Amino acid sequence: MHNELREMGIHVIRRGETLGDLTVEPELYEEIRELQKADDRIQKWRNAVEQAEAGVDSKFVIHADGSLRFGGRWCVPDNEELKRKILTEAHATPYSVHPGGDKLYKDLKKTFWWPNMKREVAEFVARCLTCQRVKGEHKRPQGKVFGCVVVAQGREVGVWCRGYGIGWSGSSLMVVVREVLGGGIGGERCR
Repeated sequence: MHNELREMGIHVIRRGETLGDLTVEPELYEEIRELQKADDRIQKWRNAVEQAEAGVDSKFVIHADGSLRFGGRWCVPDNEELKRKILTEAHATPYSVHPGGDKLYKDLKKTFWWPNMKREVAEFVARCLTCQRVKGEHKRPQGKVFGCVVVAQGREVGVWCRGYGIGWSGSSLMVVVREVLGGGIGGERCR
């Protein structure tokens, strides 16, 4: 078993012949610690903590492992790739089941912190195509349903579209279809 764990990159501390302790730490935390050293904003906060007088109440602290924390949470450097990795891991893995923006933020804020985190989480979820497709199925339909025939790239495509009363015309339908399917579309107006 010891050799199998070593092949997976897991270091085992052996005490005698039995497995005494197994410490697993995600590589993500080490990556955050390293990127914190290169982030100017985090270094400014770190310097403020180091220079603060005893008794000054600050939510920023330097943890025993050398990382900067805010209210006990990891301060994530301003690195888009790192943030995307955190958001993807929390949102789009088989175990997370694509939580919505509020749930994802609630889960992440237990462990991580960065300025404008809530807004960035909401924007990330809004760009998730899987969420838009699934959550779109749960929304109530609006307006009357019209059957339309659209010729797209040389082939007829049947489209069901929802109208919003007066002002919903064939030309506005073509604009919507053109945005969805791309340019080069001809077609008929809604019947």
